[in-house]
Amino acid sequence: MATESPVAGLMDNPYTEWSPIVARPRLNWPGEARVALGVMVTLENMAWYPDPPHVLPSLVSRIRPGAYPETPDIHAISQWEYGNRVGVFRVVDVLKRHGITPVIAMDVVVAERSPFLVSYLRDAGAEFVGHGISADQTISERMPAETEKALIAGTIARLTAVTGRTIRGWHGSEYAESTRTVELLAAAGLDYVLDWPNDEQPGEMMVPRGSMLNIPVAVELDDLFAAFDHHITADELRQVTTDYFDRLYQDAATGLVIEETRD
Repeated sequence: MATESPVAGLMDNPYTEWSPIVARPRLNWPGEARVALGVMVTLENMAWYPDPPHVLPSLVSRIRPGAYPETPDIHAISQWEYGNRVGVFRVVDVLKRHGITPVIAMDVVVAERSPFLVSYLRDAGAEFVGHGISADQTISERMPAETEKALIAGTIARLTAVTGRTIRGWHGSEYAESTRTVELLAAAGLDYVLDWPNDEQPGEMMVPRGSMLNIPVAVELDDLFAAFDHHITADELRQVTTDYFDRLYQDAATGLVIEETRD
């Protein structure tokens, strides 16, 4: 739970208490490290022609408004395929050279159709997290609760069978959740979720069954969001990422202090 705050009882949502970072005790990482870094790589299948799609993925609608799924959109679909054929190997190679073990958010269709890819990532020591069945089956509030529950359970069971690894975490396709998702993930036995960018520090979430840890994501560092939402260049993204890290590193040494100013 979050620590006692100056505005006790203020709730942003049913799962997390409001907790100002300046009122918390200093966060101490193992080995006196200042920053904990995780790099997540997403590997997704975009169906040639979904019948029917649960929800039109928002990224596709931004790339090619009005096309997919009414007509097969070769341009958009091929971008997903490129990542599974080429991009992932280049990214993992860079991570290896810097001693970073990736977290792999791989949907079930990719895992089941690509045993070579699963084996390659296992050899790299990757940790696999649940990422749904396919990119065209995005969780939403319109999805019935039983359908969402079955999607989560099916994802965990099928990904476990293919990877041979225990699945402990979850990253929704396009960060998508319903108001039930966190509760359903905890009830399914998962330990952490990687969808909530509401903080810079991990925190326990309030769930009726099981337990759930929010490991916040820096969504502004997501390369696709940076490119399609903010239209920044690769050099600008490198600078933003560097500045983000430097600020966290500084805060870990001095604590985040916000000076009060008065007119």
